[in-house]
Amino acid sequence: MTIDFEHIIPQKRMENQLGKNNLKSYPVSSLGNLCYLASIDNRAKRDKTIYEFVENRPSFIVDKDYLNLINYPSKEELRFIDYSLLEFNDKYKEFIGNRLDILFKEFKELVKEKYN
Repeated sequence: MTIDFEHIIPQKRMENQLGKNNLKSYPVSSLGNLCYLASIDNRAKRDKTIYEFVENRPSFIVDKDYLNLINYPSKEELRFIDYSLLEFNDKYKEFIGNRLDILFKEFKELVKEKYN
């Protein structure tokens, strides 16, 4: 199976939300906006979040274990996606900051486990 780095909030979705000119000032490919996803699923979901993608695919199971495996945020964390531009701006920055904190914490724990 081939695995991709995937944008949690897809680039096309952010472009639609922010406008192409504003997109350059956002950390779209920030580590905080990435996860791992099987290539076949990545390409099929296009500009949707995982939650939107699975709404019409009952055979695609999204449970807590799967979400943890691909390091995907909760549905609650992504509620801001369709907010107005001003709200989106603040919430996206908060989302990225929180995700980076979580990822750095996980990384430190893994390194600690490996070398202790």
